[in-house]
Amino acid sequence: MKKRVTIKPRKDIREIEKSIDDWVNTPIEKGQEQEVSSLSIQEKESTKKMTIIIPSHLHRRIKKHCAVYETSMREKIIELLEEAFRE
Repeated sequence: MKKRVTIKPRKDIREIEKSIDDWVNTPIEKGQEQEVSSLSIQEKESTKKMTIIIPSHLHRRIKKHCAVYETSMREKIIELLEEAFRE
């Protein structure tokens, strides 16, 4: 008796990047927002809200990076700010 194993071809990286780009560029409809996980440090400290205006291409790159690494944009930006402004 022969055993058969089907090996699926690997997805092309361009196909993966296109699906991520499509997801990033799809506008969120009202009521479709996802809850963002909060950092445990933030739960213990008081927080402030900060709004910044950035170029669209940079926003897409950040969002794409965060989608690939399964992290929120908020967490990544806080991480970068903590790194840049160490005490």
